Amino acid sequence: MFLLIISNFDENGNSIPNTKEMLLQEVLNTQSEIIDIENEINQEKNTTDASTFITNNKVKAESVRVKNKYDLVEKGYRLGLLVARMDTDWHLYKQNSEKSKKYDYFTLKPITQVTSYKGIWARSIYTNIDIPADTDHLDDWGPMGDKGTSSVNLSLGYPFSLGISMNFGENLKIDDRSSLAYDYARWQLNDGATDLNRNISGKTFNPAAGWASTGTYARAGLTVIGKFDNYITLTTKSDVSYDYNKATY
Repeated sequence: MFLLIISNFDENGNSIPNTKEMLLQEVLNTQSEIIDIENEINQEKNTTDASTFITNNKVKAESVRVKNKYDLVEKGYRLGLLVARMDTDWHLYKQNSEKSKKYDYFTLKPITQVTSYKGIWARSIYTNIDIPADTDHLDDWGPMGDKGTSSVNLSLGYPFSLGISMNFGENLKIDDRSSLAYDYARWQLNDGATDLNRNISGKTFNPAAGWASTGTYARAGLTVIGKFDNYITLTTKSDVSYDYNKATY
């Protein structure tokens, strides 16, 4: 499903009504993107069918991607001109090899890219993964700890088998705000690890959080916020839920 939200701002960052020209252009753009996505899906299906037997046997001993959400898109306009865009996908994984009488283990991995235009700079990406059930527990997350870095390569610890890799091409700052006590993983990717400000337009941020789940549902709340110049803020929210009692592999 393609979800698109567009917002129009004045020169002070205040919301103003969308114009007919904006809406018409976005309808045309969306139709074009949907056609491109359908073509990609058909190509992937042709290559995936040939390897189904190998995949079905391999996933019995590792994390399995059990649910996806693609094309969460929000666009920001300034005085009718497109100046900001934020794209988010997310992937939910279940750990199959870990056996526990009480818990099942899941990992949520969102990926977000911010893009800016017309001289507007992208400044930060904020990602929040919240585990709402009192009986569920945040277990691991990454990146962990504040750091200034140009790249990230790590894996979540046992029982999760999931790698995280990012290459920013320049030194940026990751502010880790996660809490084991309150079961949320939160980060903010900022526009510079030093006093130098940078435009993070085109940069991609893909952290991950793993948790222990009880009952028959895995649940998490996902909020992503992109901030740009001229007080432009784009926000995407998604409720992640998966009934693993009914799932078959």
